[in-house]
Amino acid sequence: MIPCLFRFRPQGFLSGILIAVLITLLAAMPAYAGGKGNLIFILDASGSMWTQIEGRAKIEIAKDVMSNLVKGLPDDLNVGLIVYGHRKKGDCEDVEQIIPLGPLDRDRMIAKIMGLNPRGRTPITLSILRAVDALETLKDECTIVLVSDGKETCEGDPCELVRKLKKIGVNFVMHVIGFDVSKKEKTQLECIAQAGDGRYYTARDAGEFRVAAKKVTRAAVRARGAALCVGAVKNGNRLTVKITILKEDMVVIDDDNSIRNPEKFYVEPGVYTIQATDTSGPMILTQTATAEFKGQEIVRIFDFSDGHLSVRVIKDSLPINAYFHIRRAGTEERLAAGDTSTSNPDTIRLLPGIYDMVVTNPDKTGRPSIFFPGIRIEGGKTVEKTADFSEVLLLVKVLVKGTPGSGDITVFRAGTDEQVASGDTSSENPVLLKLMPGTYDIVVKHKEGGKEKVLKKKEIAAGTSRKVSLEFSF
Repeated sequence: MIPCLFRFRPQGFLSGILIAVLITLLAAMPAYAGGKGNLIFILDASGSMWTQIEGRAKIEIAKDVMSNLVKGLPDDLNVGLIVYGHRKKGDCEDVEQIIPLGPLDRDRMIAKIMGLNPRGRTPITLSILRAVDALETLKDECTIVLVSDGKETCEGDPCELVRKLKKIGVNFVMHVIGFDVSKKEKTQLECIAQAGDGRYYTARDAGEFRVAAKKVTRAAVRARGAALCVGAVKNGNRLTVKITILKEDMVVIDDDNSIRNPEKFYVEPGVYTIQATDTSGPMILTQTATAEFKGQEIVRIFDFSDGHLSVRVIKDSLPINAYFHIRRAGTEERLAAGDTSTSNPDTIRLLPGIYDMVVTNPDKTGRPSIFFPGIRIEGGKTVEKTADFSEVLLLVKVLVKGTPGSGDITVFRAGTDEQVASGDTSSENPVLLKLMPGTYDIVVKHKEGGKEKVLKKKEIAAGTSRKVSLEFSF
């Protein structure tokens, strides 16, 4: 049975196939059963932990962070602690299960952490084996968190060990925090996390260590929380996005789905806002969804399959430089911008939706602009728009009882109070006005009679003659 309620309309055939694959993966993930979560810490207490960061020894920072972390763990969480390198120098067997996996005893665990005195080497492989020993009789998945300031210094390949353990079906996820490590050390630690279906976090100082420790323990905290499954796709492929989950405008989770897609996040029941942000392209795109959790699992798959808008700008049939911005339809909210200085047409990607566009010619007096309302963008398709700044001659003739008469003419951008041109027929009839192609409201007022006539939404299009004649009779 699929553990997540699927509420998503895929954009296109390929995205639909991928959604089905993601749902299949969700079915294979451990479902929320209301039981206790399982968490094992493997803590580095090798001699290098005496190295200082910002004037403090790394072991002192680790003690503070880990102690505060333990204080915030839920009461009904099973927790264990394994430490290496804390008893003897140069001993590759120096791995101790200080606290066996079992009901959380905060005071005992904090006391053990605070009593550590780094001395020895870094036997990571043996430490992982000790942790796995505790999982033999465990039915539910266990989260293992390795905190290390270096790579394996004893004989062993921890990355390969984790691969083999996962291959034979040992039920665990392994996250790794690399605390002030070199590039070479980071490579091995990242491999361990990847092999263990977990994540690797770089912690260069106390602040980053604190944030990383909170993130990697979150997955084990499932006792009372509902599981939110968040994934993302784009044009038929999985997409890594930044996930932000908020409750009452407060950030609850700030993470990404770089390892698992979809990713499970465990939260307390309540109403949440989920934001998925795609930073892979030239324009940062964010989608938002709202969900109410009552203890069930819910999935949100965000589809970032994009469409394209191609903008061509010309004047007198020749390309010119101009800039444009995209608005959410019917609003002043700017979502994207571009220009034709290096490519004409210029193409940008947009999420499916309806947009307005304003194209502005910066090289002409008054910086005239052309407005394109209601542009519909669909995933996988390209919409082409041409902004033609070739001027159109508008001839307005005013007749009073069949003969030329005096009138005041005012031209507004359609549906707005923005005046773009004006004139009168007191000396010339018809009067000549120069306009950019577009849609306008034209108001003519008879001077003597005071009567007024309005022509709404008159489209002035660029043409071969570039001349439009209008006649108003009073």
